[in-house]
Amino acid sequence: MNYKTLEVFYDVTSIPGVDSNGMSQVALDFRNNAMDLIESALLAAEIGEWSSAEISADEVSIVFEVSDFEAAEKIIRKTVAGTPFEKIREIVRAEFEASEDDSDESLWDDEDIDDDFIEDELMEDELMEDELMEDELMEDELMEDELMEDELMEDELMEDELDRPAIAEALQEMGFEDGELLASLAILCHRLLPTDQVEPENRNEDESSHLGGRPDVPPEFEWPRHNGQPLAFIAQVDYFIEDGLLLFFFDMANLPNGKSPNHRGSCRVILVPREGLSPASVPADLPVSCQFPQIPVTMVSDINLPDSSSRLIHDFGLGQKDQTLLEKLDKDAAQDRRPAHHLMGHPSALDGDMELTCHLASSGIEVTSSSSMLNSQAESFDMENNVWLHLFQCDADPSLGWTFGNSGRLFFWINLVDFTTLDFSNVWAIVQTKPS
Repeated sequence: MNYKTLEVFYDVTSIPGVDSNGMSQVALDFRNNAMDLIESALLAAEIGEWSSAEISADEVSIVFEVSDFEAAEKIIRKTVAGTPFEKIREIVRAEFEASEDDSDESLWDDEDIDDDFIEDELMEDELMEDELMEDELMEDELMEDELMEDELMEDELMEDELDRPAIAEALQEMGFEDGELLASLAILCHRLLPTDQVEPENRNEDESSHLGGRPDVPPEFEWPRHNGQPLAFIAQVDYFIEDGLLLFFFDMANLPNGKSPNHRGSCRVILVPREGLSPASVPADLPVSCQFPQIPVTMVSDINLPDSSSRLIHDFGLGQKDQTLLEKLDKDAAQDRRPAHHLMGHPSALDGDMELTCHLASSGIEVTSSSSMLNSQAESFDMENNVWLHLFQCDADPSLGWTFGNSGRLFFWINLVDFTTLDFSNVWAIVQTKPS
């Protein structure tokens, strides 16, 4: 039986927060978190698991045993897209024969697999390839690049391969002094634009995404409720999950801000299969004020920078001049006043970061407005092991009748661990309005 591995490489210098000394605790934490994230996704798909990992002053490498090269690599790239671990330098495939004693064992009977033997064999194979087969390696890399290009065409998530040097150059031309740092924080978001405002050649005729209206649901679907009252339907998004649509619901009647543990259940995100769906019947007790017109939308990918008020900007030490210029960009975008509905990417926050609020409120802790109390709670907040991802943002939109308070916004957040397993049962919603 042949064993297959995928080795994922990162350049240490590309890891946010790593200084010129290269290997550091930041890089080590990055390796461990990337390893846990990817392994969780592979195990969930029953297609692979972690084997070994190494770190040097120059690079991080993580090896995963897999049963299928194509499927496992696709899962890896999907999993890291839009996260701090998306900047993979390369993924190298290796395949080798097991010993006779292991020849009839399953790949996942890992108690009988000598991990040290596997790692030694891989290192010997790599040395031979480096010394004797350099030309073949170059050909293999070319083939891998071509394969990646094919997957780019097939998979929306692969569009997350951003040209960061080009982004940095464009930012520097705009006047930013540290364009490279800001470019390293750029991620991809997917803007939901009314289809009639999108050029015909950029529309996806098969897309079934829309804001408002009625969701498409399977026959056994039960409309979600909170405290006995039906939630308002917000959006249906045809995004990245094979054979599935994401349905977003929220308590529009009460507009809970998400700062209290009692707000659990005030939002729901439900994954439904694409097949066998029909428009849902609206509950008779759903207020008319919580029913909205249906607007077909098309998702358009866009490069997304963090706001000037984002924790990331301060944590990574963006210079004052660049912060001022970023604030100007934020103000220009605010003056544009077109509704900013988008999936993934950085949130367009109105009143500070939301990750700590999500963690505290979902853990049963009331979030107070006391800055000293929040600062104290923030100090004990382990960001490395409590990563929350921005899932979806809905803006105030007159065409839909959405206000969310004082020209506010609604944000859906999901814990990173839940996201890797496509578990949407613990999504947390936060409503922000402009500070008075």
